[in-house]
Amino acid sequence: MKILYGLYAVFSTGFNLVWKILPAFLAAFLGAFDISLIFTAFYASRVFIIPIGMTSDKIGAVKSIRLSFSLTILMILGFLFFFGVKSLTGWIVFALVAGVIVNLIEIAASAIAAREKKKTKALFGLESMYQVGVVLGPILGGLLASAFGMEAALLTWAVLNIFGIFTTSKLNIKTEKKERASSGLLSAIKEKKFLFVMVLLVGSFLVGFLQAMQELVLPLFAKEIGFDIAQIGLIIGLASLITIFGLLVIGKKVDRLPRFHLLLIFFLLMLSFPLIVPIFNDFITLTIIGGIFLIGRASNLNISRGFFSEFSDKYKATAIGIGETVYYLSRSVGSASTGLLIKDVGYTGTLFSMVLVTLVAIIGSVVLIVYSRRKKF
Repeated sequence: MKILYGLYAVFSTGFNLVWKILPAFLAAFLGAFDISLIFTAFYASRVFIIPIGMTSDKIGAVKSIRLSFSLTILMILGFLFFFGVKSLTGWIVFALVAGVIVNLIEIAASAIAAREKKKTKALFGLESMYQVGVVLGPILGGLLASAFGMEAALLTWAVLNIFGIFTTSKLNIKTEKKERASSGLLSAIKEKKFLFVMVLLVGSFLVGFLQAMQELVLPLFAKEIGFDIAQIGLIIGLASLITIFGLLVIGKKVDRLPRFHLLLIFFLLMLSFPLIVPIFNDFITLTIIGGIFLIGRASNLNISRGFFSEFSDKYKATAIGIGETVYYLSRSVGSASTGLLIKDVGYTGTLFSMVLVTLVAIIGSVVLIVYSRRKKF
C-alpha cells in the first residue's frame, strides 16, 4: 500500500498544481459563470465512471494507473500546443478529457484499497495521500503561475506524471486479481435498496454538490476580497494540511464506529464553512475553516465508498463506480449552479444556499441512523 499511497500523492500533487488555483488564475479574464462551465465539464465527464471501472477491472489496476499517467502527459502537451492557457474552449476540452483520465486512476486505486481487510481505513489513507497533493499542489502551482505563468504549472504536472509512469511498475502485483462481476450485485442492491438510494443521495450526491460549491466559492471569494493567486494557493494548501492530520486520526477508528452517525457528525463539520466565512474571512480563518470543511467532505465520501464496496467482493471498481457516478453528476450540477448563484445573488446568497443544502444532508443522515437502527443494519 505504501507505493500506491506514494503514487496517489504524486497524481494529486500534479493535478492540484493546476486545478485548485485555476479559478483564481482565470478570474483575471473570465467571469464566475464561464469558470464554472469548465468545472461543470470536468465533473460531467466523470459521470461515466462505471464503464471506466469495468475497464479497470478488465485490464487490471496497475495497467490502469500507468495508462492514466501516460494519457495525462499527452493531454497537457496537446492543450498547450492547440489552445493555450487563456482559451475558454481549450479549458473546457481539457476538463472533459481530464475527467476521464482522473476517473481511471481514482477508481483503480480505490479498488485496490477496498480489497484490504480494513477497507475504510485504507480508503481514508488513500484520501490522506490525495490531500498531500492538495497541500503541495496549490502552494507550488500558485508560486509557479505567479512567477512564470500557468504554462509552468502545467509542464511541472507533466514531469510528475513521467515519475509516476516509472514508479507504477513497483506496485505489488499480488493486489491484481482479475475476477468476473459478482452475479449477486444487483440482487444485493435490491435487498437493501432504501439504504442504497439514501446513501447515494446523502453520501454521494449532497457531498459532491457541497464540494463543488466550496471548490468555487473559496478561491473566487478570496480573490474578490483581495487575496492574490499565490496567497489563495497557500490557503488551499494549508487547509489540506489540516485535513491530512484529521483524516489520519479519524482513519484509525472509523471502521469501529457507526457509519451513519459519522455522516451526521461530518456534515455538521461541513456546515461550519458557510456559517463562518461570511463573518470571518481573514487568512487564518479561511485556512482553518477550509480544512474543517475538507475533513467532513473527505470523511463522508470515503464512508460512502466503503459502503458501496460491500455490495461486490469480486467487482469492487464497478460497485464503487455506481456511487462515484452520482457523486460526479452532483459536482457537475453543483459547479454550474454555483456559477449562476454567484452571478445572480452574490457570495452571501451562495453561502446561504450552502447552509440549506447542508441542512438537507443532516436530515438525510438522521433518517439513515433511524432506519439502520430499526433494520439492525
